[in-house]
Amino acid sequence: MLRIRDIDVPFEGTTQNRSTKKTYLLTGIFFLLAAFQWFFILAFVQSDMSRWSTVLIMSAFLLVTVFHSLSPLRYVYPYNYILMLIITELMILGTGAMCSIQSLELMVAVIAIIFFIWICLVAFGAVVHQYVQLNPLCFLTIIFLSFMATVMLIYMQLVLDTQTVLHLCRILVCYSIVAVIIYHSAILHSSEASLFQEDYILSGLLLFVDYICLFILGIMYVQYKNDTNIKPGQVT
Repeated sequence: MLRIRDIDVPFEGTTQNRSTKKTYLLTGIFFLLAAFQWFFILAFVQSDMSRWSTVLIMSAFLLVTVFHSLSPLRYVYPYNYILMLIITELMILGTGAMCSIQSLELMVAVIAIIFFIWICLVAFGAVVHQYVQLNPLCFLTIIFLSFMATVMLIYMQLVLDTQTVLHLCRILVCYSIVAVIIYHSAILHSSEASLFQEDYILSGLLLFVDYICLFILGIMYVQYKNDTNIKPGQVT
């Protein structure tokens, strides 16, 4: 009598849950590295490193684009981990250089507030994917239109020099970053996102990039408030 051997076939949901857990674990490791290095920069580095921030952050964003576009870089060991660490360090050092002239207490408050906002947006994206059908083409179209509108507003600001245009530009930038964070979280929890299920390194890195973008907005807002509070003729 023949007997068919039972074969354990992993369910799709199980694979997705494991990938999601790995993604959040990797993002948490990035946060710990960032918190330690930011604390070291704020507590022990006395010089102004802000002039290096733009170069470091833009280099990190460029490498993220290359890492996202070229799949061999994401799957070939150990080059994927080496490039991942390089990108993470460039982002951490670049944002740390931006806040090197700020006080430690203020930056701790900014880091905590931005982290709370990021958690809320990620949680919202994890819930909203159950009620909204994800359409990458529609999402990219909206982000592209927001980007073009931001560029036009920047041009109008240079020509007209009005506060209204500047405020609209800031609103569009904040909207684009918030939309990207929600979309990344939603697609991470969606069963249709095969890329995010198979590549937790990329998804964890993108979630960390989302936090960095929010953190940069927070630092820029703090610096803007400090500049507006300085009276004419006052020396800082």
